[in-house]
Amino acid sequence: MLVHVLTLLYGVSGFALVACYIPQALSAWRDQNGAQAVSIVTWSFWLVCATVALAYAALVVKDLAFAATNVGNVAGCATVLSVALIKRREARHARLRPPPALENPELEQFA
Repeated sequence: MLVHVLTLLYGVSGFALVACYIPQALSAWRDQNGAQAVSIVTWSFWLVCATVALAYAALVVKDLAFAATNVGNVAGCATVLSVALIKRREARHARLRPPPALENPELEQFA
């Protein structure tokens, strides 16, 4: 009985965890400062760990539910990490972009 309850709880909590990546990815996407609050090192490590867990679930344990949950974890980690990296690149390019040209052509000689 306990094994069945734990199996059910693992499946439900695993899919709930995957859904929890969505607010983090959206928060990083909306961030106007290059998603600086997202730790690239931490999310990279979580992605590696989720990938190892997926390989373990699929190749060693051969448990479909365990593997499916870890597919979601890999996808969630990869999404948050990708969004953060994209936002950092955009912010870096925005800082390096030259200022816009002057609106008044008569003033261009003074630029």
